[in-house]
Amino acid sequence: MPYKEKEIKKLYYSIGEVSKMLDIKPSTIRHWEKQFKQIKPRKNRKGDRMFTDKDIYHLKVVQKLVNDDKQSLSEADSHIQDHKEDINNTFEAIKRLEQIRFEMLKLKEQIQRQKK
Repeated sequence: MPYKEKEIKKLYYSIGEVSKMLDIKPSTIRHWEKQFKQIKPRKNRKGDRMFTDKDIYHLKVVQKLVNDDKQSLSEADSHIQDHKEDINNTFEAIKRLEQIRFEMLKLKEQIQRQKK
């Protein structure tokens, strides 16, 4: 399968897609959205939430703090506030690494086509 088909990413994801991705109930996502100001999905004309990669990353951070680290929502909120810069830097690094991976896959495919 060419890299293009593997690497197509959406700009926005519905709450249902995010719920399946993270195995979290939509009601939990809506609750966390109210609790954590970093999670701010856009809403379309119908009022449906549209989550970005950054929103999803912040949900993953909350999920880890609450489910894995057993922090309360207020403890998780404090942790996120105290480490806001580190969390944002990590997200940006992940995005850059994904872009580098995408470019490397393109190069790999070009090399493989030239060998044929």
